[in-house]
Amino acid sequence: MKIFLSYGIIKSASTFSKTLLTEYFNQLSNKKLLRFIELPKLVDSQEWDFVDKNSNIDDIRESISKSELDLTLIKTHSPISLFESDLSEFELYKTANVRHPGDVIVSLIDAAKKDKKLKRNRFDEFDNFESALKTALYQFKVADEWFSKGAYLIKYKDLVSDPEDMLSSLIEGLGIKFDQEALSSAINKINPESVPEYNKGVPDRYLAELTQKQIEMVRTEFSYFIDRFEL
Repeated sequence: MKIFLSYGIIKSASTFSKTLLTEYFNQLSNKKLLRFIELPKLVDSQEWDFVDKNSNIDDIRESISKSELDLTLIKTHSPISLFESDLSEFELYKTANVRHPGDVIVSLIDAAKKDKKLKRNRFDEFDNFESALKTALYQFKVADEWFSKGAYLIKYKDLVSDPEDMLSSLIEGLGIKFDQEALSSAINKINPESVPEYNKGVPDRYLAELTQKQIEMVRTEFSYFIDRFEL
């Protein structure tokens, strides 16, 4: 059994890249994947098998082991330590989505504003710069751990500017079977507008939406990660 671990910093288009990867594998196998996603409840669906986010790793392993599918895709915003050691009996592929921290921060603030209008509470705690910055710092530390463990880096700019080139580089970089027809079919079928969670903000939007003081704070607080991930 192969497991694809897909980590994403919040608001880094990780749902979009995950959807592209899922469609690519589905094109190869003509079967749906078993996917673990962080949801508040257990959901039954003809298309997906979901595992509750509060389930422990043994429940996840049991669910995967009972599956007749060859590949499981796990999308998460959690540290790699939650999965790597406890799923060591499986063949693991790992990716990590990153985006410039300034853009992550303004996207979190924007999501909080939208939540208030829609009377939701998914992102309401990130309605100010300080709380969004604190969360972004944690997410980047987690991303660094994934990167240190060999995760293939997916940059937001590369993903939105040329998803086909990014996906083909990812597939070849991870040593996964490459099929141009399956890749083209996935790209043609999946686009940003078809993914509700996809953040439509352009790269470097933070330069226009943050104050100069906040921009300098971002550059100072995230200097290591900006250099580390070449953002």
